Amino acid sequence: WNQETCYYIAGYIECGYYQQAIALGKNVEELNEGISVSAEGVTRPQWPRFLAKKKEVEHNKPSVTFQEFGTVTTHRTSPAVWEGCEGKTKRFIGGYDSFSKVVRQKHKWQ
Repeated sequence: WNQETCYYIAGYIECGYYQQAIALGKNVEELNEGISVSAEGVTRPQWPRFLAKKKEVEHNKPSVTFQEFGTVTTHRTSPAVWEGCEGKTKRFIGGYDSFSKVVRQKHKWQ
């Protein structure tokens, strides 16, 4: 059975790790049924404010944390990646390294 998996990648457009996370996500999406990847990019000067808004949302909804990888409240770098489909709880994964680890483990990606 295939369960839908969604990833949301946010970062500043000029960031190389943000671009790598998008490329990884799109590759996994193309090769695996039931995976959806969306991305939202902002400029580097906009990133701190963008991330602060995400932190505020998480602070008000502690259930969106993903304990194994920490929470967005301590995250400062680009990208920031969440797992969860529209209308469902989104769990914060972390940055590019954490996202690539999840992809390798969950989707048997090399």
